[in-house]
Amino acid sequence: MPFRSLSLALPFVVLTTAAAQAGTVVAIGDNNMTDNLPTDAATSQFFTNLLGDGTNVGLLAYDIPNYDASIDNTDDELATHFKSIGASVTSIDGALTSSLLDGLDLFIAAMPDDIFDATEVDALGSFLDMGGTAVFMGDNAFNGFMPANMAIYQVLQDLGSGMRYNAMGIGINVANAAPDATFADQAPAVRFVSGSSITGGTAEYRVSNLAVVASASVGITPVPGPASLPLLATACLAGWALRRRTKPRA
Repeated sequence: MPFRSLSLALPFVVLTTAAAQAGTVVAIGDNNMTDNLPTDAATSQFFTNLLGDGTNVGLLAYDIPNYDASIDNTDDELATHFKSIGASVTSIDGALTSSLLDGLDLFIAAMPDDIFDATEVDALGSFLDMGGTAVFMGDNAFNGFMPANMAIYQVLQDLGSGMRYNAMGIGINVANAAPDATFADQAPAVRFVSGSSITGGTAEYRVSNLAVVASASVGITPVPGPASLPLLATACLAGWALRRRTKPRA
C-alpha cells in the first residue's frame, strides 16, 4: 500500500511558569537615619517609599548594649512612622521563619545582633521571591556595632544581592540622592551622621563618591510550573503513538 503523508497537528501547549517576582534588598549604612522621624520630611518620605503600595511591615526586634539611646529607639521610631501612614506593624522576635514573613510587604532588620542562619536565609529568599522588600540597617565601624555589620555583610552575600557592606566611619550630616536612585522620590537628601558605605547594587544616597544607601533586585528565575508538565508529556506521547500507527508497511 503506498505511503501517504500525514499532516499531524498537535494541540498547542502553553507552558505556565511558577509564580515568582523579583524582590528588593536595601542596605543602609547608618542606623541613625531614623533619628529625625517624623520631623524630617525627606527621611520620612524615604521610608514611606520603601513600603511603596504595601501595607504590612515587619520589624526585627534586637537587643544591643545601651550605649546609645538613639540606636535603641530605632524600632520605636520606625514603628511610629509606619503606623502614622496607616501601615500595620509587626515586631518579630526570635528566629525568622517563612510563616513570620508571610503577608509582609516590607521587612526591616535594624542592627541585627546575630548572623542569619541557613533556615533564616531561606525564609528571606522566599519572601523576596514573592516580591517583598528586605532592609538591613547597620552603622559605623565602632567595635560595638561590628556584630550587626558582620551579620549584614554576610546576609547580603547569602541572598545573592551583589552588594558588599564596608564598615567604616563616614562622618557627614547630609547624604544626597544618587542619579539612579529608586527610593529617593521627593527625598533628595537625608540625614546621615556617621556610618558605613555599600558597594555594588544601585546607589540610593551618596556621601561624596561613596554610596551609603544602596539597593539590589533579587529573585529566582521562573521555571515551568507543575501544571504544564502533564500537558506537555501528553502531547508528546500522543504524537509518538500516532507516528507509530501511520508508519508505512514494508
